[in-house]
Amino acid sequence: MRTKNSLVLVVAGLVVIIFLALLLTRPGDGEPDNSRSTSPPLPQFDRQGRQTIVTDKSIYKRANHTRRLLARSNPESRSQLQRLIQLLQSGDEMNIVDAMIDAQELDSEYLIDFVKAAMKTQDPDQREEALRMLVGVVNPRVLEVVREAVHDANPELRLAALEALQYVGTGYQEVSFGRDSGGSTAAGGTESTADTPTGSVTTDTTIPGDSPAGSEAEVTTDDKPDSGETADEAEEEAQPEFDYSTLSAYDISSILSILAAAFEDTDVQIRSAALQAILHLSLDVQVQAFALAQKSSYDDVRGGVLFMTATSANYDTLMLAFQALDDSNEYIRQAAKANLQHYLNAVDQDFNSTAEALAWWQQNYHLFDDDLFINNLDNINIDDFIKPNAGTENGTPAAP
Repeated sequence: MRTKNSLVLVVAGLVVIIFLALLLTRPGDGEPDNSRSTSPPLPQFDRQGRQTIVTDKSIYKRANHTRRLLARSNPESRSQLQRLIQLLQSGDEMNIVDAMIDAQELDSEYLIDFVKAAMKTQDPDQREEALRMLVGVVNPRVLEVVREAVHDANPELRLAALEALQYVGTGYQEVSFGRDSGGSTAAGGTESTADTPTGSVTTDTTIPGDSPAGSEAEVTTDDKPDSGETADEAEEEAQPEFDYSTLSAYDISSILSILAAAFEDTDVQIRSAALQAILHLSLDVQVQAFALAQKSSYDDVRGGVLFMTATSANYDTLMLAFQALDDSNEYIRQAAKANLQHYLNAVDQDFNSTAEALAWWQQNYHLFDDDLFINNLDNINIDDFIKPNAGTENGTPAAP
């Protein structure tokens, strides 16, 4: 009998232990679940069609180049490439000069292969001249050259690499091939980029016959279909071999790696050029690139982020300013607060840390639109939320 009672007690004890173990390992109400992040992710925010972080166009560096679309490679262009590389590797100075001149007429992807061959020379001027042939080319393969050039000892070559980077993946589908999605017709495959950042492309009305190498006007002229070929067949034949409208994950990783290296360059001009290059990339890449810039060991890069975004009030610039509140440099922290005062002019808040600012945003993000205007006044207490005298001529709060 005693043995039976002992067995019952042991079983009951095991049941109690198991129950307590389950109770203790289960997160209770209000207790954090250690298997998940204790800080909830920031809510998805509607950018309302915005395609760039910096919306102040006065910040954009005016480009002096046009986007170039390389045609499909063919046996003729391959034969031309082989001839040019032979001249390049002949060791004869005149042959090398002829090769560099003739290579500028290459209108296919073999132009990139020629530049890769020319970049192997020990002549820094020749390497720079070759790389500048790719400035304006809309093709992710340009990254094959830029990845190495950004580490070159020649600062002029590194600058040229960052110029070339501005055009990689800028939206192949946005360049008209005879017609665009809006029904308008363009005459060429190049377009002006002087005042137009990525995501807001304007098509140039190039005069037929004057299109530069690589434009669709030249490609369709060389391969003009027979009279028996239908218009649909002719258009299909004229399409490029690859779709460059989006970048692969590897391409984006390469771009970010290039920019990260440039943000740590010892030359301040290179670091500045890297910041400028961000403005011409797609929005999703801009977000990641600015985040990288804020991790630079150089104060001018981290401060440059705040300067470039100071007059563009939107969700993304707000996040950049929030992150800068924890910067090690006092000047940058003050610049972040100044940006926030501009973005949230009517809000009575003084943030002293990133965590404090993000916690406030978690509670109030739903009250704002993408331009950081308050758009939901029905759900807030105006007296608690808005600065006294907000909206007055000088925006100065009332004296206490």
